[in-house]
Amino acid sequence: MIRLETLGAPSLRGPGGAEIRAVLAQPKRLALLTYLALAQPRGFHRRDEEALRWYESFPSPTARDFVYLAPAHLGRARLCERLGRRAEAAAHYARAIELWQDSDPEFRSLVAEAERGLARARKIP
Repeated sequence: MIRLETLGAPSLRGPGGAEIRAVLAQPKRLALLTYLALAQPRGFHRRDEEALRWYESFPSPTARDFVYLAPAHLGRARLCERLGRRAEAAAHYARAIELWQDSDPEFRSLVAEAERGLARARKIP
């Protein structure tokens, strides 16, 4: 078992009690390890689930954030679809389509992708 202590100076010890210094010397890895150790529910976490948590951590969008809304909904839809969350995927695909309904021609391929994703998400298994 690996033991992680975060109160006071961080400490990470392997099964034999030896300190694992490689992780302690890299603050970003230590932060990620601590986050995953505390994440709920306990157990294995896929990167897709972590990415969804990242999207959900943003506050309500402001007017300046509007240009990022459609790509963010498309990204969330893709993640939800991979995780099997069809209703959430459908909602995010629909929102991306709505936001890009009058988009420039360069974005039409993304709108088409969102429309195909929406059809897949709404398809009865």
